[in-house]
Amino acid sequence: MRGGLKKLFEPESIAMVGVSGDPAKMSHWLMRNVVEAGFQGPVYPVSPRGGENLGYQVYTALSHLPEPVDLVLVSVAGRLVKGVIEEAAKNGAGAAVILSSGFGEVRDKAGKALQEEILQIARKNHMRIMGPNCLGVYNVHRQLNGTYFATAPRYRGRISLVSQSGAYGGVLANEMNERGVGLGKLASIGNQMDVRHQDVVEYLGHDQDTEVIGLFVEEIQDGPGFLSVVKAVSRTKPIVILKGGRTDAGSRAAASHTGSLAGDFKVARAAFMQAGALVAETTEDFLDYLFALAHNRDRLPVNECLAIMTISGGPSVAASDYCEEIGLKVPELGKATREKLREYIPFFAAESNPVDMTVGIPPENIAPCVNTVMADPDISGVIAINWGWDVEAFAEAFVDASKNHQKPVLAFASENPKVQDIFRKGGIVNFPAPERAAKAYRGLLQYRRMLEKYG
Repeated sequence: MRGGLKKLFEPESIAMVGVSGDPAKMSHWLMRNVVEAGFQGPVYPVSPRGGENLGYQVYTALSHLPEPVDLVLVSVAGRLVKGVIEEAAKNGAGAAVILSSGFGEVRDKAGKALQEEILQIARKNHMRIMGPNCLGVYNVHRQLNGTYFATAPRYRGRISLVSQSGAYGGVLANEMNERGVGLGKLASIGNQMDVRHQDVVEYLGHDQDTEVIGLFVEEIQDGPGFLSVVKAVSRTKPIVILKGGRTDAGSRAAASHTGSLAGDFKVARAAFMQAGALVAETTEDFLDYLFALAHNRDRLPVNECLAIMTISGGPSVAASDYCEEIGLKVPELGKATREKLREYIPFFAAESNPVDMTVGIPPENIAPCVNTVMADPDISGVIAINWGWDVEAFAEAFVDASKNHQKPVLAFASENPKVQDIFRKGGIVNFPAPERAAKAYRGLLQYRRMLEKYG
């Protein structure tokens, strides 16, 4: 595989070509995002108009910069991109991200030819190119936000995303903001002129700041190479794949916006799983698997038996039903565990499984109750359910027990902001529905079994 991606994700200096002073234009969003992220190296805006933008001197051409730069972010009309890349190459740039569109995705000979000409310039000059037709590049650990994000990610994290769709990258980042989960890196690879999924996955496999990798895939270039990299990296870092273009309608949509030709999904799905990746069926699954793995990759469930602990009866019934339907088990707790629970819960509470502690439980009894269940050797983890009871001791008990027993806890907590905040800070992922917590738990188990089989 050719050259590394260090200057793409870890540049020491940046130039932005095509910046605008108009806040309504995406080329201005790019400039704003770079500046607001607080990038620590030199930043050079470039536009033929010159002047000043967000307090920075704007240069009229790359050739006028006082020094070569590592990374060039290109946001100009498609017909102008070739000239920018030629100039960047002359100035010794190591990488470029072409956010502009109008290339292979438009499905005409001229666009494809232009894309190929640009690629040849880059290869001749040992420059890596990401895009075109993409959202950009993001690395929170280097304070780099070279993207068109309308709203920047709010939390630092160790989930890294590789998305062939720029818009999908934005959707995922927004959902992370809503659920308090941190993004580490984003590579929006667009048309894959040069940098492909497997190039980024290989880089992320060696990246100390990445713990979990998510891939939104439409077209795979070099299937054997892709699967080889996924197989190698998935042994040490979970990889979750969501495949677009699974149907005729999806394939037409993929072709219209990235120029991709999607293959047979059944074949692709089997190959992904054989390589060790988790395959998501929906956007919800994709996010839920990533979020659960990001916080529990070092405390995966050892079997399919889990406990459901709640103060809210109805959601626990839904969770129990769904667990059984998808192959998890909610077994009745052993006699010794049930007898110990009776010391802590009200007489009208349920000590079997699900364990309904009810809102009648004294707050100081929640922690020993949770610890009793988590200590049961037949239980591999817990789904915690709480609707409306905003008692801090509830959340603290599960955070502490998960750490002490090294077993996963996933949650469905609603209308209790203090509980949700403690869960977020303590590494317990909160899901929008009890069934989604259950399915994410199954994702943890699937990854555990993959490691046992192939690791």
